[in-house]
Amino acid sequence: MMPVKQYPDSILLHPCIPVDFPADIEGTLDILHYMKIVVDSHKAAGLAANQAGDTRRIIVYQSNSGMLLGLVNPVITAHSEEKDAKLEGCLSLPQIRVSVPRYREITITAIGEDDDPEVKLIPFSHTFTGEEARRIQHEIDHLNGVLIVDYLKKLDRSMLMDKWMKRMKQIGRKNRKWK
Repeated sequence: MMPVKQYPDSILLHPCIPVDFPADIEGTLDILHYMKIVVDSHKAAGLAANQAGDTRRIIVYQSNSGMLLGLVNPVITAHSEEKDAKLEGCLSLPQIRVSVPRYREITITAIGEDDDPEVKLIPFSHTFTGEEARRIQHEIDHLNGVLIVDYLKKLDRSMLMDKWMKRMKQIGRKNRKWK
């Protein structure tokens, strides 16, 4: 499997920087391609660039049709008032699931992939609902340096992370014994 940055890597804890578009189109297409390979290798629902070691505002998410699509410099410009809380997992926090409230509907502006292979990336605005909206919000959180555990109360987060860090150290020790 392709590597993914995991907590407590500092790249996950800071906001990402906007992509200089169109000046950095080739670099952007390269990281989008790499991120799709990572998502596919983990059978994940999405990935933010900082999880792949890049500090630019780029995400890949699985659309409702099952396609992996990239968004560059995504910004939520509108959202519903209604939220739903559901359990979410994260490649950067393996074995942790947290109930996260998300807007049912969001409208974003971004630079996204086009169906036309000659065009590559185009600016657009679109409204997403349901699980697709949830996936995009999760990945945009990453771009803002926010993890799913940040939705927990401070004491709950502290206790959960202490247990998780101990478990990860134990797993690391076990894996080293077999190498």
